[in-house]
Amino acid sequence: MSEAMAQRQGQDEPALHEDFEVQMKQLQNKLAWIEEHGSKADCVQAIEGLEGLVSSFRYHQAGLAHQLEKQVVREHEDRGTSIDDQTRGAASTFALARKQSPQGVRNFLVNCRILFEDTPNFAAACSRGEFTEAQAQAILTPLQDVRAVRRVEFDEIYASTPDMFDSMVPKQIKETVQQFVLGYTSDPESKKQKSSEENRH
Repeated sequence: MSEAMAQRQGQDEPALHEDFEVQMKQLQNKLAWIEEHGSKADCVQAIEGLEGLVSSFRYHQAGLAHQLEKQVVREHEDRGTSIDDQTRGAASTFALARKQSPQGVRNFLVNCRILFEDTPNFAAACSRGEFTEAQAQAILTPLQDVRAVRRVEFDEIYASTPDMFDSMVPKQIKETVQQFVLGYTSDPESKKQKSSEENRH
């Protein structure tokens, strides 16, 4: 049994989706009807709607991952353990809960930290389902290379031009953000920030 499942069963709480069982059933019935009888426009609209829902749920997963990491750090601090790596265990716990390989999860957690601590405008867009997880990661990963004040600056630029990534695939998005980052990566403080992030993990 996974640690995540054990913790959930230990709390004896229903699965999250069970709180919305009626709504889930209604949605499933509506989608089933469209799958059998829907017009082209109906299908496109449903696909777009589902993509927005999935993206919004991924945002909340990121928020839960960020909170999970903070709780892991707090536990290590309270116990005086893992002094050299206080986030140890957060990545594997998240990976188990999401039923995926832990490979790359530490990088994902760094991006969650950036999302919720440094880029509130971009986070708000993610909460509305405006970006897929792949698109969000393409934006956040390059921002690891600059210090927090530059991330906030980037977020303000995004807020003033929220359509700046329209019609871009993740590769194009990443290249666009990298152009912003390149202006600051020679900054000694940014180099220090990057080193600090790497040492933290």
